[in-house]
Formats: sequence, structure tokens, C-alpha cells
Amino acid sequence: MSFWMTDKRYFPLMASDVAIRLDLIVRLHGIEHAENYFNSVPKQLRGLKVYCALLECFAFCNYQKLDSLMHEMEEKGIPCSIHTYCTFLSAYAAQRNVDGIDNMLQKVQSGCNIALTWNFYSTAGDFYIKAGHFDKALTMLKKSEELCQGNSTAYNYLLTQYATLGKNEEVLRLWELYKTNTIVYNKGYMFIISSLLRLDDIESAEKIFDEWESQIPVTLKYDIRIPNLLLGAYSRKGLLEKFESFASRITLKGGKPDVRTWYYFATVLLQRNEMEKAVNAMKEALLISQPWWKPSDKSLAACLKYLKGKGDVDEAAKFINLLGDKDIISAEVQVKLLSYVKDGNVDSTLDGLLMLDGDALHESGEIHQTSEVDKDSVDCKPK
Repeated sequence: MSFWMTDKRYFPLMASDVAIRLDLIVRLHGIEHAENYFNSVPKQLRGLKVYCALLECFAFCNYQKLDSLMHEMEEKGIPCSIHTYCTFLSAYAAQRNVDGIDNMLQKVQSGCNIALTWNFYSTAGDFYIKAGHFDKALTMLKKSEELCQGNSTAYNYLLTQYATLGKNEEVLRLWELYKTNTIVYNKGYMFIISSLLRLDDIESAEKIFDEWESQIPVTLKYDIRIPNLLLGAYSRKGLLEKFESFASRITLKGGKPDVRTWYYFATVLLQRNEMEKAVNAMKEALLISQPWWKPSDKSLAACLKYLKGKGDVDEAAKFINLLGDKDIISAEVQVKLLSYVKDGNVDSTLDGLLMLDGDALHESGEIHQTSEVDKDSVDCKPK
């Protein structure tokens, strides 16, 4: 359609058209066709926008030509933009090219008139973290922090990055700065508590929860995802008494348990071998579950093993049918499990769902603390 519009001379060819075409061509036909098209474009159209498009093509599938294209742009006096440098940054990161990142950062920081953004440095920090260059990562996060300017998204993301580096003191320091420079909403509390729990600093997480709770309902609305973060931590550590006390506190404050609340309750009860309560809690979770949520196969296997051992075939069948109704297990697996609890027609050395293949659950998996946090999509683009 794009070619038809210009080839038939209905519309003049613009630089933006060329950029879009390059992206389409490289995805449909490969880098060689994209280069050939670029070379056929009139020179007067080969400005920053078109070169950036070709740069992204190389970043997409031909890293080797990135540097030569950069030199060509410099020779022709085509200035780079923040988007250009971000493309290079992402490409070097994909290659795990530490030297490339180092050289590019030195270049943009020494002789560049472009206003760099917090997420540019944050992206570089991410790369250094993954590459194991933690000192360099910390330097990048500090530079990113200087450019936050009261940006909640930036603070949220940096909290997570400092936690990934294991820097508890930096997380707490940035939190104080966050509160000083901007209004903190529920999402900010989710990020700080999640970050502290990643560092196993439950005490600090509890203090910040108290701080959040004190603002309900005056300045903030109750969000069950925030106490769920602590409930998840208590569940993983098997702290049943603390879990129950905290859950009662949530109810008194008007919080309504959701699927994760019940699931965390079930898992801590399973750890303490309080099976009847665990099965009931798991049922509560299943009854209110949505398609995006799946329990772990291990926890379901424990529930099924208990129900079978208890000898209550009807209760076990209801539990299995509930799994089927929620599309947590396939119809085939449902039939096999019903046979298992009714007739025992399964290898007795295997338990519950573990007797089946690894696909017994549709996209099964434990819920982790970080899944409570709906992270902003942060990329290396100017905001």
C-alpha cells in the first residue's frame, strides 16, 4: 500500500515514508533488501529520520554494520539524536558488547550537546547489571537519579534497580528522596515494598506499610496488592501466625482478599501441613480466579493427594471439576485426575498432578512477589 501510494504519484515520497518502508522491508524480506532500498532513495531524503530507520534495521539483525553507519552519518554531518544513541545502546546490550557501551557512553558524555534522559542511563545500568559490572551499573543509576526531576516512573524503576544490585541503603535513601520530590501514590508504595522484600528486609517493608496504611482513606485508596506483598513474604517463610494476624488487620481496615491473598494463605497452610484449611483456602482462590492467574502444580498436587487420602471422592471430584471449569487443566487431564481419585489408575509412586506430563497445567507457575507490581514499561526513549 505504501509503495502504491507513491509509485502511482498520488502522494509525494517523504522521509517518514522511507523510514516506515525500511522497517517493513527488513521485517518481511531481510536486511539486504532494506539496504538496497535505502541505496535507491534520493539523497535529499536521506536525513536523520531515514538514517535512524536504517540504524534500527541493523540493530534488529546486523550488528556488524552499526559502527560503519555511525561513521557515515558523522562524515555527512548528520547529527545524532537521543533516539540514535538509545538505538546503539540497545543494540550493544543485545550483543553483550561491554566495550561498545563504554565507548558510546564516553562519547555522548564528553562531546554531545544532546540532553540525555534518566531512562538512557537507566537502560545502560540495566545492561551493566546483567553483564555483572556492578560498579559501572551503580554509576549509571546515580546519573539517572540526577535526571529524575520528580518523575514517579523513574523513581519506581530505580528502586527496583538498586534492589537488584543488593543496595538496601540506596533503596531507603532514594525512597526518602522520592517522598521529598514528588507525591507518592499506591504504585510507588508497591515498588518500595517489593524492592525491600527482594532484599529480605521485611522490617523496613513493614514500617513503610504502616506509613502507607496511615494515609488510608485520606489521601490514598486501599489497594489489596500492597498488603499482598507482605502476605506473600510471610507465606514463603512459613510465618502462619504472622500471616493470620496481618490478614485480620487487612480485613479490619476494609481490605477485601483477592485471589493472591487466598493463594498465599493456602501455600503457608500447606507448609504447616494444615491440609483441610489449605484446601479450603485454595478453593476460595480458585472460585474468584481470573484467566491470567494459575496456581502452581505443586500446591494443587498436595491438595489432590490430601483429598484422595481422605477418601472423600465427591469433594475431590468437585475440586478437579473446578480446575477444569477455570481452564486451569485441560479436559484430558481432568478425566485422568478424576480416574486417579476414583479408581487409583495411576502409577502409585507419583502424586497428584506430578504424575502427569509437564503440561498438566495451562501456563502453570507460582506467583512471586514482583508479579504484584504492574511495572511501567520503561525503554530508552525521551519522555
